[in-house]
Amino acid sequence: MNAFETELGVLTEIAKAVDEMGWLLPTDVQSEAIPVILDGADVLMIILRFGSIPEVILDGADVLMAVETGSGKTGAFCLPILQIVHETLRDIQEGNKGPRARKQASASNELKPLQLNFHDRSHGLAIDTDGLACQSQDQRIWNGARSTKGVKGKGRYYFEITQTDPNGIARVGWSVPIAIIDLGTDNQGFVYGGTGKKSFAKQFDGYDETFGVNDTIGSFIDLDRMKIRFFKNASFKYHLFI
Repeated sequence: MNAFETELGVLTEIAKAVDEMGWLLPTDVQSEAIPVILDGADVLMIILRFGSIPEVILDGADVLMAVETGSGKTGAFCLPILQIVHETLRDIQEGNKGPRARKQASASNELKPLQLNFHDRSHGLAIDTDGLACQSQDQRIWNGARSTKGVKGKGRYYFEITQTDPNGIARVGWSVPIAIIDLGTDNQGFVYGGTGKKSFAKQFDGYDETFGVNDTIGSFIDLDRMKIRFFKNASFKYHLFI
């Protein structure tokens, strides 16, 4: 047994292989990265050739490590990937009843927060760290985002947004996963806009009154009856799309 197995949780077979390669002790980046990757974390690793901070970090990407060339990053990535692939294949052979499958099933059943999706947004949209507030960084174009959860099948679903920017114009609504972020400009999304219009496939028609700062817009979808409704400040607006 070596440190890769005893300290980082690497399988005995992999630990034996790296021992034969002369890897007696993990590097700093391996010590930090391998356990969290094995635990299911998503990893983005940046190679620093110069002293500057990469733009991807400044742009809000999730970053686990920023490391220099030669620091052992290949092992930090590849060793846990090998182990995850091995355990996944083993779970499949066992009828998805292995320890990793049970762990993933348990994680999938946990209640995950509903937020704006940092990874499914326009480049020009800034999202607050709690995922509950956003602002366009370019007033010349529309910027938007989807949520971290979607709905399908049957049932009724509802969410609300409140406009806090006195100078902004917002659109709110529903779309399918393949819709473009510029909501309402293709035939995959249904929108109620701050200018008082509904939109679908670039067709902007008069709908109801406008909305703006401090207004709360509720968006309701009935998948059983295939209807979409909107509410402004708790006041029901007639069926938008049927």
